[in-house]
Amino acid sequence: MARLTILVHRGCISIDSIQKLTQEIRQQLPDWTIELLPAEVSGESVGLIVLPAFFVDETLVATGLPETEWLLRRLLEHG
Repeated sequence: MARLTILVHRGCISIDSIQKLTQEIRQQLPDWTIELLPAEVSGESVGLIVLPAFFVDETLVATGLPETEWLLRRLLEHG
């Protein structure tokens, strides 16, 4: 069983879309552990930060709000 962690920005304006996508993923991957967590981002963070970010077992596999079917294929490739 794989673990999917979805990091989101606190106060994200697309949180409804992210929650809907998370529910769709849960329906398609019922055996996976799935967490939707606020990202710890500060002014001291370095590099480009794109949220939401999707991690399978701590490996970054996607960012942004991808199309559901594409995201499911990516998750299964890594899970």
